[in-house]
Amino acid sequence: MELYLDTSDVVAVKALSRIFPLAGVTTNPSIIAAGKKPLDVVLPELHEAMAVRGVCLPR
Repeated sequence: MELYLDTSDVVAVKALSRIFPLAGVTTNPSIIAAGKKPLDVVLPELHEAMAVRGVCLPR
């Protein structure tokens, strides 16, 4: 079973990726809007947060 987080919360992604073997992060326009950060800021931060655990993500 693969575990994905459905969030734009970079802090949560970093914290939970230390505990669980995350397969990735998903999000949508509603989640991005609720996070109060623009998409062009959030996506690179999420990419970096997942890269910390050694996951190589395409850009």
